[in-house]
Amino acid sequence: MPMASCPADLAKIVAHAVPERIAITIVFGKLRVTYAQLAERANQLAARLQRHGVEAGDSGIIAAPHWRNRILRYLLILSTFPLLLISGSAFSKEAPPLGGEALYRDVVRYAALGEHRTGGVGDLATAEWLRRELAAAGIDGSSQTFRFTRFSARKSTIEVGGKAFSGLPFWFPHVTPSQGVPGVLVRMGADAPLKGAIALADAATAGVWHQVDVPALARRAAAAGAVGLVVALDHPSGEHYQPNAVEGLEQTPLPIPVLVVSGGKGERLRESVGSDAVLTITGERIPDSPAANVFGRIVRGGGKWIVVSTPLSGWFQAAGERGPGIALWLGLARWAAATPGDQNFLFVATSGHELHYLGAKEAIAEHKVPPPDEVAFWLHLGASIGTRAWATRDGQVVPLDHEPPGKFFFVHPAAMSVARAAFAPLPELGLQSVFALPDSAGGELAVFRNAGYPVAGFVGAHRFFHTPRDLPDVTAGDLLAPYGTALRDLLINIAGTR
Repeated sequence: MPMASCPADLAKIVAHAVPERIAITIVFGKLRVTYAQLAERANQLAARLQRHGVEAGDSGIIAAPHWRNRILRYLLILSTFPLLLISGSAFSKEAPPLGGEALYRDVVRYAALGEHRTGGVGDLATAEWLRRELAAAGIDGSSQTFRFTRFSARKSTIEVGGKAFSGLPFWFPHVTPSQGVPGVLVRMGADAPLKGAIALADAATAGVWHQVDVPALARRAAAAGAVGLVVALDHPSGEHYQPNAVEGLEQTPLPIPVLVVSGGKGERLRESVGSDAVLTITGERIPDSPAANVFGRIVRGGGKWIVVSTPLSGWFQAAGERGPGIALWLGLARWAAATPGDQNFLFVATSGHELHYLGAKEAIAEHKVPPPDEVAFWLHLGASIGTRAWATRDGQVVPLDHEPPGKFFFVHPAAMSVARAAFAPLPELGLQSVFALPDSAGGELAVFRNAGYPVAGFVGAHRFFHTPRDLPDVTAGDLLAPYGTALRDLLINIAGTR
């Protein structure tokens, strides 16, 4: 079966495997579309978008008229992720809940819901999907709605030399007037003054992509009189990499408009340094927007809880970043519900990840999770579990059938011995104390640790982490299945030694 290299290729992958299987059925109508037909329609839509100026690799269709293009965007998601529609599923419904087939199926389903930005269509649909899956497993489910100010981007570009370069604003966005802000494009660190200019920070001036302090750059540029900032992050994949919001700026705009673009676009922008440019960041601020955390409880006695958590939200489809954690969370919930015993389980899925873990903090603040002294163990299923390594051969990036080195499971010292036993079949996975994990890299795992919980979990990245290319083929059932077995054994051991 071929591998996907972009979203539109996913329809081709399924069409190659099951061309005559029905992908879409309209219940109250007569429309029936096979995967082969769907792939052809996706190709036609892609060609039409290209004729209207949408480039391959663009992080989204964000251009006026924005409502028409938003509709096209979600049509494109539906067209290229047909496996969400159960009537056309290419997977067995009888697969064991922690086996590779079931886990990968749920990764695909998660990605099929579209972009997972907090409070967006895909994020809210994911919360509803998880509630339905918990109910189907016989688990008592509930949700917590929290409110925040959401930003829906309309146009995020810098125009220079007759060309427009698209990106995404750094969160929380500082918007421009509808016509943008004009200024000469000036590279930060150069001798040219920044007063009245649009500053450009790239790999040479900002640093390594995952260490760039965007707010600090914005403050420097603003202090020097710049009217805007463009940050080009040179991600190893060549894709657009979108950083998360930082603490204190989850809902507070930066002092000047800041546009994030890919490293490749940064190289082209450097050629236009000294030219007149226009930076435009427009969109809609939507106060009091809802997002939801999801909870599932299995109550069997008066003892302490085992908690299993995962984030819900992220940038783009987030198939490898979030998908494996979601799939393992569902698999463990289904397994726990079907397994007799006297252990209490609480399953927690929180939104707000890219907004500095807003949902996790809300769950603790509103006492939606038990206090630390009532929790025997907390397992957190963070980013990039079971994602594959990649290699470059003859100028082409090719997938490998194993994980890259450098993956870690961070464990509370009290659970280290049982964790070693459970993960013995995964010798490449490093085990470290959860207290060695810095706050800046710990995500929700650090939030729960700092709140006093006996927590263990995963934190990681992969080649296409935080990029539009984070699609289901960054993982596979064979990579996920060993984690399903190890995590089940870990929880069995924890329950037996509590």
